[in-house]
Amino acid sequence: MRVLPYLIATLALVGCDQGYNLIDHGDIVDPLGNQPDACIEVQPSSITFDPVEVAVDMPMTEVVTVANTCSGDLEIYDIELQNPDYPFGLGALGSVLVAGNSQTDFSVTFAPQTSAAWNTKILIDSNDPETPTATVDLYGEGVAPVIEVDPEAHDFGAPYIGCQLEQPYTIMNIGNADLEVTDFEFATGSADFTFDDNPAVNGELPFLISPGL
Repeated sequence: MRVLPYLIATLALVGCDQGYNLIDHGDIVDPLGNQPDACIEVQPSSITFDPVEVAVDMPMTEVVTVANTCSGDLEIYDIELQNPDYPFGLGALGSVLVAGNSQTDFSVTFAPQTSAAWNTKILIDSNDPETPTATVDLYGEGVAPVIEVDPEAHDFGAPYIGCQLEQPYTIMNIGNADLEVTDFEFATGSADFTFDDNPAVNGELPFLISPGL
């Protein structure tokens, strides 16, 4: 028997089982480093608040849901009102980062302080490449009387002694709810001025003035 100082052996693969799959295609990374997109979807897309009677009704609140319908992370950069001086308020967003197929929300409040109708939008900026700014239409109406007196001021000038001058004043309601006039306060430092609420024409207090009259 020949004794060798070492043995060189060669192994050859004589068969290949095609049933084996050594690559999990679900884990393949985009060679260009592209990330999956985010897709924003906002519900509802518009909100019409019920009329709010100023100083009587409580402010009205609705909830807006921001959903991400794709697999990439949705980054919400900003949420603001198109007209920030309008009587709408935005609550805190639940999360500024929304994972794929997830959602978050925030509240919208309508609290008018006078008679008027307001129409504006909520602007939602995000990293959605197709809709970088999503919108929600807002509409609300405040209900209240608004008094207007004409004229606001009057100068009688310098009439001759013994002459009597009169200046009528008109009270109008330019709001959208009934105005009730309950009393007048007349203050003067001279006995030469007098005030007459003219009950023969207007009737007795209180006066009820309808909108637009």
